[in-house]
Amino acid sequence: MKKATPVSGRAPVKKQTAPARAAWYQNKWLLLSLTLLVTLVVYLPSLKNGWTNWDDNGYVIENDLVKTLDLKTHFTTFQVMGNYHPLTTWSLALDYSRYGLDAYGYHLTNLLIHLGSTMLLFWFLSMLFGNGLVAAFGALVFSIHPMHVESVAWVSERKDVLYVLFYFAALVSWLHYLNRKQASMYALSLLLFVLSLLSKGQAVTLPVVLVLIDWLRRRKWDIKAILEKTPFFLMSVAFGIVAVLAQRESKAIQDIPDYTFLHRLLFASYALFTYVWKFFVPVNLSAFYPYPIKGTIPVSYCVGLVATLLLIAAVVFLFRESRWMWFGLLVFGVNIALLLQLLPVGSAVVAERYTYLAYVGLIIALGYVLMNGLPVGEKGYKVPRNASLAVASAMLVFFAYQTNARIRVWHDSEKLWTNVLEQYAYAPNAHNNLGSYYQKNNEPALALHHFNVALSYQSDFPEALINRSDIYRVNGKLDSAIADCSHAIRLDPHYEGAYMNRGIARSIAGQYDSAYNDFDHVIAINPNNARAYGNRGNLNDMRGNYEQALADYNRALLLNPEYNEVYGNRARTLAHLHRYDEALADLDKAVADNPQNPEPYALRADVHNSLGRYREALEDVTTAQQLGKPINPAFVALLKQRLGE
Repeated sequence: MKKATPVSGRAPVKKQTAPARAAWYQNKWLLLSLTLLVTLVVYLPSLKNGWTNWDDNGYVIENDLVKTLDLKTHFTTFQVMGNYHPLTTWSLALDYSRYGLDAYGYHLTNLLIHLGSTMLLFWFLSMLFGNGLVAAFGALVFSIHPMHVESVAWVSERKDVLYVLFYFAALVSWLHYLNRKQASMYALSLLLFVLSLLSKGQAVTLPVVLVLIDWLRRRKWDIKAILEKTPFFLMSVAFGIVAVLAQRESKAIQDIPDYTFLHRLLFASYALFTYVWKFFVPVNLSAFYPYPIKGTIPVSYCVGLVATLLLIAAVVFLFRESRWMWFGLLVFGVNIALLLQLLPVGSAVVAERYTYLAYVGLIIALGYVLMNGLPVGEKGYKVPRNASLAVASAMLVFFAYQTNARIRVWHDSEKLWTNVLEQYAYAPNAHNNLGSYYQKNNEPALALHHFNVALSYQSDFPEALINRSDIYRVNGKLDSAIADCSHAIRLDPHYEGAYMNRGIARSIAGQYDSAYNDFDHVIAINPNNARAYGNRGNLNDMRGNYEQALADYNRALLLNPEYNEVYGNRARTLAHLHRYDEALADLDKAVADNPQNPEPYALRADVHNSLGRYREALEDVTTAQQLGKPINPAFVALLKQRLGE
């Protein structure tokens, strides 16, 4: 029998329950914080990395532009290393003003910008999906993907992290504009786009992505939609033209005469498949992916073409009804299409840095699958929640491990190029750059070996010829050094480094007239080459043309006040002209710059002796002897005699 329920004279009171607390994975601020923390921990080793000899010299170490913070100078410099990116060079100048040539500061700035981009991508994906967990996953895939190490851990790729920061900020502002219809958000998005273009020309794709966002949101394509995109497209066209002209001026855009257009299609399909494959399986990574050895096309390139065609067919068949999947894949395609080497830029068929922005499209497609399942068939296939979490977690752990290991490869030039040669032993650039590293670190035998190997794979390699000529010159093989330089000049008649090296070798060989002509060639090619004036000054001094030598030294120091070795050389010329006080001032600076160099002490002793300052002369002679400089005993005896010792 059913138990009776007591009845009271008043209505029963409902038990009050506290509102359910949101799960941790619904807290966007917590998710964002965790994302940034993981990224920071994974990338901390990058702060211990140094410089590499791959573009870091041109962008920072030997780039006078980073020594000024004058914005006008940066904006009116048409190209640096084949790019017009004044904001990038200005950001490097900011680092230089604070850190000098301490690589730590530059790596720190790269990492901070990368963290900023990760945060902005999180908000963009959160606004796009309306799901914080998917946004966190997508932002983490972007921030710790091993293919992105090159963009973050390489100082020269400041342009990548900076332009993407502004690119993501422009996308977030654009979504705010679409949601709120605020003119200020539209103006902010346009401004951020311009800043992105000023950081790297690759940002020209943003207007197309804006159109794709409209298509995803099913916005009506009317005159208003067209007009609001017009300024973006106009800016893209203008900066696109500037980018091509800058690349052409630096000869970064080049023809590859050994390959037909069909070959280039093979390269493009191979690159496309490689980018997609390495998104999911980022192994056997390399800083440099060379073209095949001339006259050969590996089977892998043909396989890449077939695989790419099959992949495109599968995507069209499986996802033809899914707007979200197509949106993600088109964002990827738009951002990778111009980088598939149909118009060859550089000497690599694949470059990991090209994925830094492009992978966002694949991240969107993957995020959609994890949230909604595979859009296959009428109802699609819903991926079980636990399976999604397991796959996503495993992917992130693998990426974190690979990225952390990859960062250490970028520690220095030796590790970097040794790693490249483990993948591509036939890469001439890698052998040349590794040889340069050994040359700089006083291992000439190893350097010569790698230069020889580089030239065995590519005999028409001017940079390797010039580097080898340095080794030959130091070893006293002046004829071989001159021959290598002459070969490089035949390959590139405007290669100022070849004329410079040949001029130095000819000077040592006593071929003064020919050396003089070489230095004149350098100055004709680049009137701002301070070293050419310095070398020509040395030659004029050797020939007794002291006034001309002095004019050259003065010009060299005007162009580069930090060209310190000129001070000692100019002092020698001034001493010849009996301008002893000026010579002493230069020698004092030379000694202060390098106290371990005995030459300025020995020359200063001569100048002091000429001025009758025998005590100072004896002190300098003694110091020079202590530093290993042989001094004529008769000169020392004369000084002591004059001092009454």
